[in-house]
Amino acid sequence: MSKSEIPSLLASIPDMTGSMVIQDGAVISKSGEMENSDSLAANFIKLVNVGISEQIIPGEPFQTININYIDECTYTVAVAGKKIYIIKRRPLNRDDHDDTASPVTFPSTNATAQ
Repeated sequence: MSKSEIPSLLASIPDMTGSMVIQDGAVISKSGEMENSDSLAANFIKLVNVGISEQIIPGEPFQTININYIDECTYTVAVAGKKIYIIKRRPLNRDDHDDTASPVTFPSTNATAQ
């Protein structure tokens, strides 16, 4: 997957209301409801750094982190190469018997994202 394909991939995620891409501590891309969310970038960077340094399963790096705010939104955070990808989605649609969310698929972490 080329670097130019990633914005169109992010835009095709169901229920997405915004996205942000961070590299080397700086926001390099943002869209939708995350257009004015620069203050969130530092929080997501901290979250990723903790996730990387304090692995829940030693030797197994996380692939995605999901943050669900019931009736508000869901953030999905992933790291690929040197970039942090954040997707903001509409609240999860749940029925009384289903406590699962449809997953977001990000570019493979094996890709050479720079």
